[in-house]
Amino acid sequence: MDGYTQIVRLIPGGPAEGTKELHPKDRIIAVAQENDEAVDTIEMKLNKVVDMIRGPRGTTVRLTVQPQDESGTKVISIIRDKIKLEEQLAKARLIEEVLPSGEILKTGVLDLNQFYDNCSEHLAILIEKLKEKRVDGIVLNLAGNSGGLLPEAQKVAGLFIKSGPVVLVREVVGRSTTLRDPDPGIVYDGPLVVLTDKMSASASEIVAAALQDHERAIVVGNQTTHGKGTVQTVIDLRRYVSERITDNPGKLKLTISKFYRIDGTTTQRDGVTPDIILPSVLDYMELGEASLENALESDRINSNVRYKTFDLVLDYLGKLKSNSAARVENNTDFKYVLEDIDLIKSKNMENKLTLNELARKSEIDQNKERKNVRTKERKSRNPKEGSVFELTMKDIEENKDFKLVTEKSILEELKKSGTYSAEEDTEDEEDPFLFVIDPYLAEATHILGDYILLLRENKKTDG
Repeated sequence: MDGYTQIVRLIPGGPAEGTKELHPKDRIIAVAQENDEAVDTIEMKLNKVVDMIRGPRGTTVRLTVQPQDESGTKVISIIRDKIKLEEQLAKARLIEEVLPSGEILKTGVLDLNQFYDNCSEHLAILIEKLKEKRVDGIVLNLAGNSGGLLPEAQKVAGLFIKSGPVVLVREVVGRSTTLRDPDPGIVYDGPLVVLTDKMSASASEIVAAALQDHERAIVVGNQTTHGKGTVQTVIDLRRYVSERITDNPGKLKLTISKFYRIDGTTTQRDGVTPDIILPSVLDYMELGEASLENALESDRINSNVRYKTFDLVLDYLGKLKSNSAARVENNTDFKYVLEDIDLIKSKNMENKLTLNELARKSEIDQNKERKNVRTKERKSRNPKEGSVFELTMKDIEENKDFKLVTEKSILEELKKSGTYSAEEDTEDEEDPFLFVIDPYLAEATHILGDYILLLRENKKTDG
């Protein structure tokens, strides 16, 4: 955005989150390796910045960061490390919402940050736990999920369909293979919404596309997903270069195959277009496969794959879209999002940055004031009726049930773990624990609620 590399989110359990100094919307303006001189990253392509930040475990990378409020710059040292898998494991949330009729709507949410080994098994266990609570519907939350293991994507899609194709894979030589649901059973056949965003990539797009093509789920998210429809392999050049020439010849990454949806189109560059689109600043940032140099083009192949759709989407989509649009229009958080989008658009059109000190100071003051006004407004809101409960894989191992989650409980847990300190809890900082559920997930659950009611009405009509 504006030539800057901006942090979108921090991976739970990752070394960046562990610094306690980096926050979403901070800008990275320079990167240094160990004690080397910092390299300016303004106007640098995102993939090159990412390559500079990555490195061997145990080494240090120093990031020069400009906080969101543009209050100055700071240098943050991060020791590269593996992400703690425990923090990345799938988890479930149970949301109990009181409807205007007085009925309590029970929504299950499955949070999956990446497609790791056995994640499909974990999701199946969590689904059974949600079914025990008699949930009315489920949201599969793939927002921010950058992908992972292809076989797990097959199995995850298979949790929601009895059988059928999931994805087509075409190799470099032109040979195509159809990957199908490996299990003829179905774990959950009730109302389903899939939440995505611009950071949902690769395996996430495979699952979202498959469930969309089967008309099994309503897909909700940004204008498109990330658009990564290719498979890479890394070749260690040590096997081919003599040690007499160099002791570290490096590695070569090759694209070896490409994903296609079961209708023959590809997610490459185009991503997955949701059935219901929610406004997001991510759509106006330089993100996605299409923003990378030399990214493969989008194309399509002939698909002879036969499959029968569930026919659970098209009849309800018009009503769901109109209901969602009305809510978004009257939702204060989405009004803030639209204001931010307008700011980004205007800055992109100007394509310049003032060097006048007074003008820059005025911009910074305006940003701070806008942030403070929003924080104050959010804190003044009346609490919503209903409750949120959470269940992790660790809870299941310890035979624990869903536990109540509140802003206070989240804060206490983070303070206990050392990832948040009292010094950070100041009035001029936006409270990161203001919402147990972000507005995108909240709207996804509202859409699911509408969907559940429409399915019930249709069942009564059919009966």
